[in-house]
Formats: sequence, structure tokens, C-alpha cells
Amino acid sequence: MAADFSDQNDSSDWYGNISLSHRINAYITQTISAGHESTLGVDSNFITINYVRHTATWAIINRMLLATETLLRRWRRFRRNSSENTFSVMAAQLPSATS
Repeated sequence: MAADFSDQNDSSDWYGNISLSHRINAYITQTISAGHESTLGVDSNFITINYVRHTATWAIINRMLLATETLLRRWRRFRRNSSENTFSVMAAQLPSATS
């Protein structure tokens, strides 16, 4: 049984990302970023993604950071036969420590 690769759609989309960082004090930094991108899909031809992300980072002790992140992402999946699916997700990441 041969796979069907008849999807001939092309993505001629744009890519962009902007980030703003603010150091509140010596211990806390926050960053907000927004962007748009297209990527190859696993079960689709390609996916376009729009996102907004907020990250807060705390320097709790010397050379150890604690970070939290909130993300709003909306993406469209383009499949064979020109069908589209649109998804939205809002997620929060629990604190993660890095050194």
C-alpha cells in the first residue's frame, strides 16, 4: 500500500519574533515575546503559529535561577485536500530551576 503524497500546497508565509525584557531589580527579570512562524507538520503539510509568551525569572541564590512561563499559542494546521484546523492553547509552566 503506497502512501498518498498528493498535497502540493506551499507555505509562503513570513516569520517574525519580538521580545522585550525588563529587569525589575537585581533578582527579578521579566520578558514578553510575540511572534509568528510556519513549520513542517507531523500529520499535516505545514503549521502556522502565532504566540505570546511571558517569562519571569528569579535569581534566588548565587548562580541559580527559578523561572515561570505563561504561553498563549494559536495555530492552524494545513492538511491534504486544503482542509484547515485551528487550535488555541493557553499553558503555564511550573517553576524550573537552572544553574
